[in-house]
Amino acid sequence: MIGTVRSLDNKEKYAFLNELKGAKEHLELREADLTKVECWDKATEGIQSVIHVASPIPPGVPKDENELIIPAVEGTQNVINACLKNKIKRLVLTSGCLTALVRKDNKVVNEDDWSDLSLLQFYPKSKFLAEKLFWAEAEKHGNELEFVAVLPSLVLGPALSKHGNSSEAFVADILNGTYPGVPTPSTQYAVVDVRDAAIGHIRALESPTAKGKRYIISGFSLQSD
Repeated sequence: MIGTVRSLDNKEKYAFLNELKGAKEHLELREADLTKVECWDKATEGIQSVIHVASPIPPGVPKDENELIIPAVEGTQNVINACLKNKIKRLVLTSGCLTALVRKDNKVVNEDDWSDLSLLQFYPKSKFLAEKLFWAEAEKHGNELEFVAVLPSLVLGPALSKHGNSSEAFVADILNGTYPGVPTPSTQYAVVDVRDAAIGHIRALESPTAKGKRYIISGFSLQSD
């Protein structure tokens, strides 16, 4: 198995990957950055399938939404181009359920639905635009590369990294009062266990019937009382 890190020199940051069972024998890490076109050809060389999970999400609200949108969209394009060049069989994109469920109506959404772009900002908007690009490229290159997208909800569960992640930070901000006020009974969050999200990605990668499809991955909804 091949994984990517932004810098191979920053060994402390990805040390937890090398501590995984079987990592020494079965894991190879390659350097890749969303905005660096030149790294992706080598990162995708000699493999059959790719799961593209990377997308920028800062700890706070950025001054400019393009800080998220540009690397998300251009990074997706860079990965697609490298997959086409190296004749990868299937590319699985980690999108998000926010690309489907943010709407002005109360419709129960499914994988055929898309959010209203006018209602999106920052991170959700970057995911929406990246996935729209993904499917536009699928229209052009669907005979060369199999495109599949998974749309997880809020991913929570056991973490491997000691540095934390944005989902954990979101929960911590609720608990420590960073978000003012008290949640109302209508406040709810769709949640998926990180282990289920991982299984969903693997099935999207391996299922012969997944080509050209979107899959919402969500386990349950948490609602305040």
